[in-house]
Amino acid sequence: MKKLLLLLIFVANLVYAEEVIEIVVPVSPGGASDITSHMLSIMLSNRGVKNIINYKTGGQGDVAYAHMQLNHNNTILNGATSDFVYNHVVKNRENLHAQTMTFFSPIIDTPTVFVSNPTGYQSLSELIAAAKKDTVLCAAGGAHAFLAIRYLNNRFGTHFEPVPYKGGAQLTMAVASKEVACGFDGFSTEYPNHKAGLVRILAVSDRVRGVDLPLISTTLPGFQLHQWLAFAVPNDSNLLHNPVVVDVLTNFVNYLPEVENLMQTGYIPMKPVRNPNQYIEEQTQHFRRLVE
Repeated sequence: MKKLLLLLIFVANLVYAEEVIEIVVPVSPGGASDITSHMLSIMLSNRGVKNIINYKTGGQGDVAYAHMQLNHNNTILNGATSDFVYNHVVKNRENLHAQTMTFFSPIIDTPTVFVSNPTGYQSLSELIAAAKKDTVLCAAGGAHAFLAIRYLNNRFGTHFEPVPYKGGAQLTMAVASKEVACGFDGFSTEYPNHKAGLVRILAVSDRVRGVDLPLISTTLPGFQLHQWLAFAVPNDSNLLHNPVVVDVLTNFVNYLPEVENLMQTGYIPMKPVRNPNQYIEEQTQHFRRLVE
């Protein structure tokens, strides 16, 4: 009887493990990817889908991607442009992430921002002038930030030195503690920290509805760089045949009124992309040209 009971427990654990979906986040807790992952987790739980959030940081998304391939039947990646576009441009390699994933829209699109300590640089012009004279340490929250810094140094003659951080939370603390002079990150991650007085947004790469901030383009003409988040699953995943999971991913915004409210206020700008893979390819080619 004891052996039978242990066997039943073992089988039950196997069944449970198969039912649990992993929401894989390639950055540390605290940023936009983390927030939207918890939103997705709640939505899946409300539909009876067991899930956990698993943080797989490192390698600018490569660690998370490798984990996805090993566990392709029960994983959802909440990735950013760092993982889907810029990482491959920076490393000059084929974009396997995009080729082996199925993406779901709408995509959360957010401008990028330059931030400093509230008692540090008071304007982007001041920061750029300092970076033209001497090396300035700049926290980089992903491959998109490395690409932006490389572009700035090449085009405007600055000497920004990128310092890697695994996500917005670590980047914010580095800037707030003056470990680095500035940081380059997504607007939706840093705007709450700006309001709380932890960092100062020096400029934003695009206008955001309802928010009055300097534009990067006034100091750095022609500079445009956005970051976006998207849910993706491997092309051969069983999840693509799960109608509940597909419905939740496809209608992410519609099922969460608070996300719609954030979209309307401009706090997290939304940009629906009809063909994510085509969009990724266009962005990849665009940023390859920038760094050539």
